[in-house]
Amino acid sequence: MLSSKEEITDALTFSDGRNWNGTPKGAPAPINKFNFIMDTLKKPIYFILLLAFIFELFIYTGFCFKQFRYISDDEKIRIAIDYVLKENRKNILQYKDRAVIFPFNTVDEFIASKPTIMGIAYSLDQGGTDCLNRLFGYLSSYVVLEFIGGYKNRPEKVLTSVAITNCGDAWDPMD
Repeated sequence: MLSSKEEITDALTFSDGRNWNGTPKGAPAPINKFNFIMDTLKKPIYFILLLAFIFELFIYTGFCFKQFRYISDDEKIRIAIDYVLKENRKNILQYKDRAVIFPFNTVDEFIASKPTIMGIAYSLDQGGTDCLNRLFGYLSSYVVLEFIGGYKNRPEKVLTSVAITNCGDAWDPMD
């Protein structure tokens, strides 16, 4: 029976003088990366920081915790179109003849009209979101829409963008 640490080490030494972990006899054992990670996670503050980082990573990438899923680009576009149409109805009631009139009433009619631009912007170089709004989950992306509307009985090009939150709500910081 092996009782001392030296006896155990000698029993685990190969004939060419290497230890069981491949290092020469008497050399320190290499740092086991898995043990390092486990030792780090045993400290509560590191574990809490790791959980916070993972949580924030989900928020930054657009994950909706309320619905426990990501909102697809198609859903974001439909939400933005619906928002633009509702806002247009309000503007027509409020401003009457000074408002741009859209020749469609539903989201499907809008998509069937083949708008010039209908897309998602994620990064700042695309005119997208800034880092702080994404970190706090205020918005995930912008939907950019360009289409033809009518103003005083003549066609008028309309370019608009709608901010969409992680859970698919149209977001206006002025509301």
